[in-house]
Amino acid sequence: MTVDSYPLSWPSGYRRTKSASWSRFGKHSLFEARNVLKEEVRRLGGSNLVISTNMRTRTDGDVYSNAREPDDSGVAVYFQRKQRPICLACDTYHTVWENTYAIAKSIEAMRSIDRWGVSEMLDRMFVGFPAVTDGTAHWTEVLAIDRHASREEVKAAYRRLISERHPDRGGTDEEATRLNDAYAAALKEITI
Repeated sequence: MTVDSYPLSWPSGYRRTKSASWSRFGKHSLFEARNVLKEEVRRLGGSNLVISTNMRTRTDGDVYSNAREPDDSGVAVYFQRKQRPICLACDTYHTVWENTYAIAKSIEAMRSIDRWGVSEMLDRMFVGFPAVTDGTAHWTEVLAIDRHASREEVKAAYRRLISERHPDRGGTDEEATRLNDAYAAALKEITI
């Protein structure tokens, strides 16, 4: 699994939240939320954890202590469990720490299934969270546009880029296909 912790590697096929909300988690730091998440993944039997966000990371994988909140507070967590790549993602809340904590608490809830003796159900449930590792960038990256863009803004960005990168104008078939796929994905996600 080759996923970077920065910038955010949002999993292909996961819908984005249109309007973030505030959680009811109380107040925690990103450092605390990341530690809780790491511990929950460890207790679940996960390994090779990558926490992917739009917060720059140090060489040890942790975020800088003075990092400011990014415009996109989404978090995607990639790890392996029983030789299967797993991905859980959340952008429901306004801050990276809230989304990180939400994933940690969700894993904690999943672990209770195992504690109550229904581990086969847990294994079956994780089949629904495969980590897609096809290297496909999210449409926001391909179209170089914000995830909160309107359909008109997406259309304008697509038209500008396809006119520059079309094979008839010196681009490649691969670039045009990538733009077409990103445009189609954007139109599926954006309803406004």
